[in-house]
Amino acid sequence: MSEESNFDAPGKPPTDAGFTPPTEEDAASDGDKKWIIPVVALGCGCVCLPLMVVLSVLFGLGSSVQRLYKSTGSYQVYQLASTEVETSDEVAEALGSLVETGWTSKVQESYPADGAGQVCIRFNVSGEDRRGSVYAEAQNEQGAWQLYQLSVAVNGEPEPLTLLPLPTERSPLCPDFDEPEPDTAPSVEETPAI
Repeated sequence: MSEESNFDAPGKPPTDAGFTPPTEEDAASDGDKKWIIPVVALGCGCVCLPLMVVLSVLFGLGSSVQRLYKSTGSYQVYQLASTEVETSDEVAEALGSLVETGWTSKVQESYPADGAGQVCIRFNVSGEDRRGSVYAEAQNEQGAWQLYQLSVAVNGEPEPLTLLPLPTERSPLCPDFDEPEPDTAPSVEETPAI
């Protein structure tokens, strides 16, 4: 008479349905997979570390470029003019409230050897109802920028709003500012067809 045993083989634990005990092969293959974690960590370090260095350098260069741009006359004149325009009641009445200045569309700068400089600038402006463009002239005297002319051309209006008229004793800093750029491309003469 044989008794049924809970053991499949001597020295092995009983098996339940659905449970398979690990074999020696399984234990050996687990040891082979232990190398994956250090390799993945090393690979991530080899990829992530240079990427972080590159991003840090680019961020640093971006900050330097931004500081350099903010020190230019065109940026400082833009800031002066946009503050005047955004706080002007006349401009708010003409364009609608919530006046916002936009991108610069044209800049003309000159810096003579004596350290003084002059900037003429045009940039967009918009309100709730209408849009337009701002024209400003400024000169750097003794290290500070001074606006000499500021006007807002409102779309659809024949005359611009003059926020700061050019003093009568001064001539415009950029008299040819709105003239079209000369075409520097060589002209191609038409040759008659033979």
